Amino acid sequence: MTGDGKAAGPGQAPDTTVLITHAETVMGTVVSLTAVTGDVPEPTARAAIRSACTVLHAADATFSTWKPDSPLSRLRRGEISLRQTPAEIREVLGLCEAARDASHGWFDPGALPGGVDPTGLVKGWAVERGLAVLRRAGLHAALVNGGGDVACYGMPAPGRRWRVGIQHPWRRDALACVIDVESAVATSGTYERGPHLIDPRTGRPGARATSATVTGPKLALADALATAVAVGGDEALAAVTGLEGYEGYLIRPAGSETDPGGMTVARTEPASARDPLSGAFFLIPERRCGRAFPRRRVTGFRWRKAGAGTARRRAGSRPRRRSLPGAPLMRCLGSAASPATCAAARPALPAPG
Repeated sequence: MTGDGKAAGPGQAPDTTVLITHAETVMGTVVSLTAVTGDVPEPTARAAIRSACTVLHAADATFSTWKPDSPLSRLRRGEISLRQTPAEIREVLGLCEAARDASHGWFDPGALPGGVDPTGLVKGWAVERGLAVLRRAGLHAALVNGGGDVACYGMPAPGRRWRVGIQHPWRRDALACVIDVESAVATSGTYERGPHLIDPRTGRPGARATSATVTGPKLALADALATAVAVGGDEALAAVTGLEGYEGYLIRPAGSETDPGGMTVARTEPASARDPLSGAFFLIPERRCGRAFPRRRVTGFRWRKAGAGTARRRAGSRPRRRSLPGAPLMRCLGSAASPATCAAARPALPAPG
């Protein structure tokens, strides 16, 4: 039952639900797990969270490039063959091959110095596996955030999907935008860790985007594609826009952005009392701004129904692409407001430096 005495609809949380949060240090970051219990008893839900953390630590033990005794480290040193590695490594490397093809080569763990390194995909893969534990436990809704790689399902409140803020690259106390997420969102960039991304075409550090975000049905692929867009910039983003079910968004080092328009952004109300980048958001109902053009499928990943998580598309038409040099990041979508109105209502993105 909801608070007004009506039965909760499908996918909606009952009013007696308990919200549980947990933070786990693993894989070189802090992974936060949030669960809406629904009809599951709280002790059972907490046990499921502990089991999900066990899955994350197992992935870290298998894939860490910092632990010399991990199977991946031993494979990189040539001490064991691929056939001798755990099945999980062979699975992930197969997904990496699919992601390499999907990104047109901008994500290529086999081209990195020191040997194959699936780091750009495996964290998303591990977070998905942790989320699967919570789903199997019957929790009403859950979200797992692995340092910017988010997988989720269900609705945390009646009629409300999970909302994820994208960090503003040059303002620590602000967000670039807030998006509604159905399944997965991944971010990558250089503003947190500096020039750590490797261009697979040169073997040297390189990034054409300061911040890259990709949404889609599978976090493992979204994670890899976000890395690809951060490295390849607009060229890699063009590859993402051709993938069925996935959407991309990037911020360039000069401060301009490109948003092809497929993400569901939770807009703020026009600024009348507060700066919408200050962290105090006045959220109003979403507007979905879809693109209309044929998509290609990615082999190697299991898919839900075609186009899941995106707006309906008309085959054969051109994508609606917006390149907004110097535009504000808290942008209006669709026909809700003109670009001039958006610019007046939202502060412009400051250039770095």
